[in-house]
Amino acid sequence: MNTKTISRLLLLLCFSSGFALNSSAQKKDSTRYQPMDSLYYAQKATKLNTTGWILTGAGLAVGIGGALVAHNHADGLDGLGDELSGAGLIAIGATAFISGVVLIFKSSELRNKAMTASVSMGQTQVQRLQVASVRSYYVPSLTLHIQF
Repeated sequence: MNTKTISRLLLLLCFSSGFALNSSAQKKDSTRYQPMDSLYYAQKATKLNTTGWILTGAGLAVGIGGALVAHNHADGLDGLGDELSGAGLIAIGATAFISGVVLIFKSSELRNKAMTASVSMGQTQVQRLQVASVRSYYVPSLTLHIQF
């Protein structure tokens, strides 16, 4: 592979990722949640974790492939274009790997945000049987709500 082919592939990758991001941003989601809803954060964490692992694995594979290409063509000066394409693949793989690791850490932050605990104090209505009727009255109550 020569440098023109690598530059064309990089350009195609940039345009295709731009179109993919644009189309996913415009897609209507039927299950909208409030931004502070824990289910919203849990789903976002799951999606980021999956994307992070895909990028990490793909980046590692592309980086190893680039290292093999660069190593195989490092002997002679004839294959300077192949050696540069190997270095380009290593750079692309390293970038994807680092991006994947960052997304995995971000997903763990969102997962921690999704696991919430709240304590509220209020009054609960209780019904009590009296002589010939049922009487309702309120008692103080403490509510502990934990979401995992």
